[in-house]
Amino acid sequence: MKYLRFALVVVCAAILSPQPSWREQVGALPDGSFMLATGWRIQPAGAQIPLDTLPMSSAVSPDGAFLLVLNGGYKPPSVSVLTIKGTKEIARVPVADGWLGLAFSPDGKLVYVGGGSRSRVFEFTFSAGELKPAREFEVTPAAERTYRDFIGDVAVSPDGRMIYASDLYHDSIVVINPQSGRVIERYKTGRRPYRILFHPDGKSFFVSSWADGAVYLHDAGNGSEIGRVRLGPHTTDMVLSDRKVPDDESGSRYRLFVAAANTNSVFVVGVSDTKDLKILESINVALTSRQPLGMTPSGLALSPDQKRLFTVCSDANVVAAADISESHRAPAGAQRARPAQLSEPGPSWSGAGSRERRRRRSAARVCGGSANRHDVGDRSADRRGSGPIHAHRAAPFALSRQQPRRAEPDRRQRDLLEAG
Repeated sequence: MKYLRFALVVVCAAILSPQPSWREQVGALPDGSFMLATGWRIQPAGAQIPLDTLPMSSAVSPDGAFLLVLNGGYKPPSVSVLTIKGTKEIARVPVADGWLGLAFSPDGKLVYVGGGSRSRVFEFTFSAGELKPAREFEVTPAAERTYRDFIGDVAVSPDGRMIYASDLYHDSIVVINPQSGRVIERYKTGRRPYRILFHPDGKSFFVSSWADGAVYLHDAGNGSEIGRVRLGPHTTDMVLSDRKVPDDESGSRYRLFVAAANTNSVFVVGVSDTKDLKILESINVALTSRQPLGMTPSGLALSPDQKRLFTVCSDANVVAAADISESHRAPAGAQRARPAQLSEPGPSWSGAGSRERRRRRSAARVCGGSANRHDVGDRSADRRGSGPIHAHRAAPFALSRQQPRRAEPDRRQRDLLEAG
């Protein structure tokens, strides 16, 4: 009887003790979650669509029916074609090389890809979801090409007549006439031009300079510099909002949002009717007000109503959501940094660095005068309860649901801004 009781106790203990149903290791787990090397486990939210390695940028077709994604990882580069309705990949088209640049023509019939080390721009035809290779526009002849000849971002002028491409290591923007297929102009700009974004009037364009930590505004006709504004290290993606903020007294016609990847901030730049550039505020995308650098904001998107800003934070596996429906500037003229709320982190189908168009209806993506100071409210004001903004959490993934607090930029950001 004594042995029977002992055996019964052993059996009950084995049954009641927690037993893992699988061995947890880095990578995808059977329940759909993902184990990081740090030991953190993330549970993706929403639809997860497998693509190729390192999705770098995306573009939505003008009719809003298709999404293109440029894959530029260790596998051969390719462009994935996805349907917006149903969000599934219907084709994957190889490209000789590609880095960041991906753009539709205004009529949606052509697609252009920055050719990276091939130093050219690749043209594709596009119809009803079918992407086919067409022409190649050579920037540097193969016989003269060196490691410094590298084409990154690509933008098409609003009238569709010219193609603008960033020549990274020559710190310039090249202009290609698609009719002749030739480079007709080369404009000097900031070091390591990252993104090209046209002003709504089509007569000028913005360039984010990775190495200068600044944004330049150039005349589209002759390339002359109209203005520049210094922000933070490694300026990357940009989006422009033409929504009028009711309580904004800055006199800005547009607000230009710029991600600085070597900070925890997205900078808000006011663009006046005369195209003067002025820093209005910054948005803190970190988990806390004093978190060290490491969020790496690298991609931006606006909601269709332009009341929400979504920021891809590459090194934190999160998307930060900020309410930009109103101004958060301090009443006395001090420019206050404000926080964003964080979405649930995890590996996303859309990829960091992808580009957003305001006409997107679904599938949020997972790129003159200048102000010399960025004054921020003091810490006592923060303790008085200025409080977080009211933003909904975005939906890719959940490392944390902490609410970041209002905070000032770190010393490195402030030194850069004051030096500007």
